[in-house]
Amino acid sequence: MNIDWSTFWSALAGTALPALLASLVMLYLTYRTDRALEQHKSALAQRLSALENEMKTEAGMFSVWHQKRIDALAAIYEAFRAYLDFLRRALYLPEQRLSLDPMWDFRNAVEKNLVYLNDSLQQDIQRFSGELLAFWNWAHHQNRPGGINDGDPVQKRLDHEIPEYLEKLRHVINSYADPHFRIQEPKAQQIAAPNGGPATRLGNSGVTEGPPSVS
Repeated sequence: MNIDWSTFWSALAGTALPALLASLVMLYLTYRTDRALEQHKSALAQRLSALENEMKTEAGMFSVWHQKRIDALAAIYEAFRAYLDFLRRALYLPEQRLSLDPMWDFRNAVEKNLVYLNDSLQQDIQRFSGELLAFWNWAHHQNRPGGINDGDPVQKRLDHEIPEYLEKLRHVINSYADPHFRIQEPKAQQIAAPNGGPATRLGNSGVTEGPPSVS
């Protein structure tokens, strides 16, 4: 049997060559796609690594700043405590004459630590310190009977109103530091006074009436 080789090769070329070319094109496209994916994965991995490093850096900075803020709040609380004690010693008796250095110490301690606080905390603390300064000025314009006297308006405020600033400040600090903090008002008890007098309202203010402490 004679084979027409020219016809055979023509038929083979007509069917196999296009399939071969198609295979080569597919291989090339697959190679390009795989290479592009590898480059994309590499770039993505580098970007994720950079983001992770940035997050670690920011977390470290936030942790340091947060600790500074907590330390500042603790220092401010202690400054308020010392200042309220000074106010009581300086103002409880009209004839008291004490050094005003604690007033400047209080102001310096507050201003030095305000830089670490957010706007809300700054506003609360500046409001409290401003109200205490207003109380100081008010106290020096009162006509006072002298000595320990139930009718002395300055002594009344020193016994009841002024000590509450520490509790207010504690609420502000705890509300910032603890998102679950809730202010619980103490349940006051009404105790009838003897001889038909007005009832006495007892709370948990921790205030002791009487002359100023001496230290």
